[in-house]
Amino acid sequence: MSVQTKNPLIRDSFTFGCNKGGVGKSTLIFQFAPAFAQSNPDVNVLVLDLTLTGNTSTMIITHDQMLAVKDQCQRADLRVRASDMLESLRDFAVHAKNRSSWLPNRAWFSKNKFDFADHALRVCEHASSSPDNLFLSVGSYDIRQAVEYDNWSDMVEAWQRTGRSEVDPDSKPWVIFFDTDQNVASPHAQFALRVSRKLVVPVGLSEMDFERCFEQDEIEPGVFHMLRLLHEEASKSGRSDPPCRLHQLIFNRVNKRTNDEVESGGISSPFTPTKEDLAQCGSLADRLYELVLNSPETARLLFHELDETFEEHGRTAGAFKRRYFTAFQNGASNPFNFSQRHGAPFACIADEGTGDSSVVRLPNGTASTFNWGTLRTLRENTTRVLAKLML
Repeated sequence: MSVQTKNPLIRDSFTFGCNKGGVGKSTLIFQFAPAFAQSNPDVNVLVLDLTLTGNTSTMIITHDQMLAVKDQCQRADLRVRASDMLESLRDFAVHAKNRSSWLPNRAWFSKNKFDFADHALRVCEHASSSPDNLFLSVGSYDIRQAVEYDNWSDMVEAWQRTGRSEVDPDSKPWVIFFDTDQNVASPHAQFALRVSRKLVVPVGLSEMDFERCFEQDEIEPGVFHMLRLLHEEASKSGRSDPPCRLHQLIFNRVNKRTNDEVESGGISSPFTPTKEDLAQCGSLADRLYELVLNSPETARLLFHELDETFEEHGRTAGAFKRRYFTAFQNGASNPFNFSQRHGAPFACIADEGTGDSSVVRLPNGTASTFNWGTLRTLRENTTRVLAKLML
């Protein structure tokens, strides 16, 4: 049985997962994690990049910076890759299990906590526009050797025990953002799904891509099928901490009609999509709601706070879609490219000037000129979607 603490070391955790590549998992983490860190200085925010190619890492500290960091890691000058963190977690699990009492042995854990900051970059030291409470564990191909099926269970146990431990009075709690590859059946993706609390699934508006999330293939399962299997395994093993549950499904790269917030067909969007895209969002959401009605027991496993949502707002399609769906807009390429190329999320870019076409400048002096109104709406979109994630 898990021991609950008043001020746990991990305050919250989110896995961005989908078995379809190119839906924007890494791009959204790149925008959301720094924005959350900037507006919540009382916590440390860790981006744990569990992608083989370091998708989020490349954006947060830029490609050149990431290559330099990886080179230092290869020389053992740094240990800030996600694989370094998880290898240390594996060693921590071995030492913990060798104690006379693995569960609970609280005295040993109080003196031997796993410190996330030991295996993460403080991002502001590499990207000056970032808040000083944002940390990054860099993604790399080495993650495949760090997490394997034979050590997976112990690492899950070590992470969960650490996350439940009491945060030191002079330290900050952590909020974790996990980025994952499209292969949700890989050990490292399963690790993220197993130890985090909330699943965020970005999807496009393609019906085929949406259906792939439910694929029951043994080798390349859909994210919802993989999540169900993990819940069933956790139930059989008697583990007290369940895997994550679906918290938000984000329709990404939705075409915008106006900047006004809208609720249509139950879906709450921070902007007004085009009529065609709004109708498609509603149609796909209705299909997921039908699955919930047809398989209520499975739905309780997969959805975060489903019973509470229905109890408070009624068992209706509107209540369901209002709770679990939102959208992120398809913006102009110039702000996105500038943001990603310089490791500067929208929330961290300051503008100079009051006109629609304004100079935006980073703390290092890098500047660009584009429509400030466009950037402002992207920042507002980020803020509004982030507010839904933090429900």
